[in-house]
Amino acid sequence: MLLILNLISLTMIVVSCIAYRLTAPAFFIGFVIWVIIWGNNRKPEIATAEPSSKPEVATAKPSSKPVFLLGVADTLDGHSFEVYVRTILLALGFPRVDRTRKSGDFGADLVAYAGAEKWVIQCKRQGNKVGNRAVQEVFAAQAYYGATKAIVLTNNFFTSAAISQARSAGVLLWDRRALAALMDRANGGS
Repeated sequence: MLLILNLISLTMIVVSCIAYRLTAPAFFIGFVIWVIIWGNNRKPEIATAEPSSKPEVATAKPSSKPVFLLGVADTLDGHSFEVYVRTILLALGFPRVDRTRKSGDFGADLVAYAGAEKWVIQCKRQGNKVGNRAVQEVFAAQAYYGATKAIVLTNNFFTSAAISQARSAGVLLWDRRALAALMDRANGGS
């Protein structure tokens, strides 16, 4: 039965792409979503949005790991990129990763916990280099959240001003190469 559902789902993706004249990247994204959903042999989880002032909390669950791709990260909007990074961190073994509120987050998008460590992470999915404003924001978030590490993570690279300020503030900068390395480790690489 599961095989039939898999074939029907894949056929629907192909037919939809042809019928609506969607491009190869749209098919690729649909295929990746299909692999993640059906590859885990489970139904997709449906989240409902309820008004709450509490941040979203994710915890690690035993299951097959999804495949993380840099090309997929490049297509996401800022909010989806934060969710994607949170999923990568959980796959890497962080027992808990909280998402902060969309506004009033005090400069952090994610708060990751591992033992006594508490990391604040500013996620920047951008088409251009990330400037020093992101460094300033996450540095402030480190003090606000009482974190042991402050990180700016991007799918791109950083300006020289951001690099200089991060060195003096003790903020870690994880650029495109670092993101690719995180994805590789989360995918089971070395």
